[in-house]
Amino acid sequence: MSPFEAFKAAHAGEDFEDYAAFVKAMDEAGLEGEDRQKAYSAWRLGWSRATLGDEGAELKEVREGRIKRWL
Repeated sequence: MSPFEAFKAAHAGEDFEDYAAFVKAMDEAGLEGEDRQKAYSAWRLGWSRATLGDEGAELKEVREGRIKRWL
């Protein structure tokens, strides 16, 4: 299990209070490099939604003009 996968499993479904709390958890888990980037990308999507999905559904990117959102 990669460090990112271990971090994801340990925090799946958890909503971090703010970005600082998320960074602190990444630091405590020792995430570096690609694993840290994967975690950051998941944070940008919305951590709990990125780790659990939307009731098992795939996340879909929808563009409306210049605005991008995730369903």
